[in-house]
Amino acid sequence: MDGPPSGYYPPSMQSRNSMTDLPFGTYSSHGPPSGYHPPSVQSRNSMTDLPFGTYSAHGPPSIPYSPSIPGPSSILGQSSMFGPSSILGPSSILSSASVLGRDPILGSSSVSPTSSEAPASIRSPTSVSPAPSDSPMLSTPQALLLGNVMVQLLDSTGNFMHLYAASYDGVAHAYVEAKEGEQFSVVVSNWYPFGTYMTNLHLGSQHIVGLVTSPFERPLHIKGRRISANEEESLMFSKPVVTDDEADSIHDRTQIARLGDICIDVLRVVQVAPAAIQSYSQAPLGPEKAIYERSKEVGAVQFGAGPTIRTPPAQKITCSSDPTFQPLRFVFHCSTRIGLELKGIIPVEAAAILPKKRSREEEELEAEEERIQKALDNLKKRRRVILGDAETASNAETQARADDAAMRVKREPRAFDFSSGGTRGNPLKAEAVGA
Repeated sequence: MDGPPSGYYPPSMQSRNSMTDLPFGTYSSHGPPSGYHPPSVQSRNSMTDLPFGTYSAHGPPSIPYSPSIPGPSSILGQSSMFGPSSILGPSSILSSASVLGRDPILGSSSVSPTSSEAPASIRSPTSVSPAPSDSPMLSTPQALLLGNVMVQLLDSTGNFMHLYAASYDGVAHAYVEAKEGEQFSVVVSNWYPFGTYMTNLHLGSQHIVGLVTSPFERPLHIKGRRISANEEESLMFSKPVVTDDEADSIHDRTQIARLGDICIDVLRVVQVAPAAIQSYSQAPLGPEKAIYERSKEVGAVQFGAGPTIRTPPAQKITCSSDPTFQPLRFVFHCSTRIGLELKGIIPVEAAAILPKKRSREEEELEAEEERIQKALDNLKKRRRVILGDAETASNAETQARADDAAMRVKREPRAFDFSSGGTRGNPLKAEAVGA
């Protein structure tokens, strides 16, 4: 986050003039290059005697602020390495006057705000369409880049959130998977080498914070909405609030979808002064009305306030925008994973088939069936025992009768063979051998 991503260069790097002969890497996001001093450092007026860091969210930078910001004649009037094609966005982006006229930029702006809601142009951005091949927007799975500004979202663990279906229609769009109850934050990196820039954050239709920084300050890390001089409410995704009150509720599905959008606008300012009144918003985060329950979109999310965090003190200011600079807008459409699947943004995961939950009556019937089956098995076992004993007794009786019958059998007489000697009258008489 200390500079543009590897290999990234503004579109007009090859058409540099005498004013822009310094290479792109000469200017870092943490301080001016060696030997560089803003043109008006030596000619500060009373309005700029306050160090710039007193009204910055990150402390004083390495150089003081001067309101003599290079105007159209020095930056936009001639080509440079940040030429008009790369600095100016398309004309469909909202005008800076409409933003400054309604946004409480760290308090009040040069035109008093009349509502805490975003301008109509923010509440109703144009529809998303695929980015043309010559689109000034660049995207990665973790960042959107438009002009010389890069915006990223961080989850509660500090990891960059994955972006889906990035597109450009004058506004940089991307989809984000949101988890209800999870905290998030926004990181904005600005690599414009000159001028002072204001970053506005809107959640849904509600303005959250506006921060003004010099080009050499470190990237902005917006973690919450300031509620006191040294406290902020952290930002988190929340479950949509629904109601069955048809009269006092939100019905329009387009407006409901906008409630889950994170919108970041970057403008250039030319006049900055401390605000006369140091006040802080006490309105709760989220829409003023609940969503009608029959109009709720599946996967929709809203925003809410998380734990309070301590922050360095910051002074509120008023400022005026540079009408020659076209604001840059980034919109992140947040939805749960189911919502992204239904929109076709991500593929549908094959859900595991869970066993059907049985009713209590089915469980009772199954228990009764098991009991009866067990009783039947016991009966069969007893029957086998009884039948086995009877068969054994029967076999023993049969064998005994057979043995008794065999003992009573009288053998038939058979004539004795006297061929080897002896006679019937004298069977023991033996004939003399050799007689």
